[in-house]
Amino acid sequence: MSIKVIESRSYAANEVIVQEGEDSDEAFLIRSGSVEVLKRTGTGKTARIAILDEGEIFGEMGLILDRSRSASVRARTDVILDVVDPACFTSLFEGEVGQRLRPVFQILCERLRVADARRAELEGKCGEGVEELGEPLEALSVYMTPNTDTARKAMHDTDRVEIDKYPFRVGRFDRESCGSDLFHLNDLFLLDTEPHRISQSHFAIFRSHNNCFLQDRGSKCGCRVNGIQVGGEPGAVSRITLKLGRNLIEIGPAPTELSFTVVVEKVAQPSQTLWRRVRGHLGFQH
Repeated sequence: MSIKVIESRSYAANEVIVQEGEDSDEAFLIRSGSVEVLKRTGTGKTARIAILDEGEIFGEMGLILDRSRSASVRARTDVILDVVDPACFTSLFEGEVGQRLRPVFQILCERLRVADARRAELEGKCGEGVEELGEPLEALSVYMTPNTDTARKAMHDTDRVEIDKYPFRVGRFDRESCGSDLFHLNDLFLLDTEPHRISQSHFAIFRSHNNCFLQDRGSKCGCRVNGIQVGGEPGAVSRITLKLGRNLIEIGPAPTELSFTVVVEKVAQPSQTLWRRVRGHLGFQH
């Protein structure tokens, strides 16, 4: 599918781009910058359900389903967006084959909407929502490292991968479909040999306001996170919160050489802390 751009628009940090509940008549491709997807919960809180970066698209579900916006999108930084011609999506469903595919895509989009709504409720119940739309994310440094030679080879002989977008999707590299498979979108492709222990869509790391968590993506084997099975087995949890510090991620039956570490660290912001102290010392008030 070729993407036709109608025009480009610029938004300043913290500016709302689309509002939940309004009509859906445009989709956007992020040319530069970062945005966050926000959804209201049943208790009136606002939950942050995704962070999108350069090269990602939002607003397409409303065009496919012909419904109002299911979430709000706000600029995290100054952003430049390309407005995508709606025909790029509607033309997918022209002709006999397209008409047969349309209900399939509608069902998938509807399931995503339901999943986002449930996640927003969970975020709100756990106190991880965003009470103020102007409230910044707590600064975190998150990265993944290999623990064994096998894991390092799986990471393409890389010693460290920064996790700086969310969701951060991890799955198996498949030479035949990599880059063109509609159903397996990954930010990190891991190498694996047969019999495969890594699924093409294995797990994803999400960011809430206060922490990060790992979510299984319907993988065959799942993984063990700090000794707890996540996905891959009946009765296993499907997601787990990552603790501050080092988190052990093991893929495949124990003992396994596919062993990784995901590190979650708070990043100090001395300039903001100093300014708060100065404000307090001088008696500044809101």
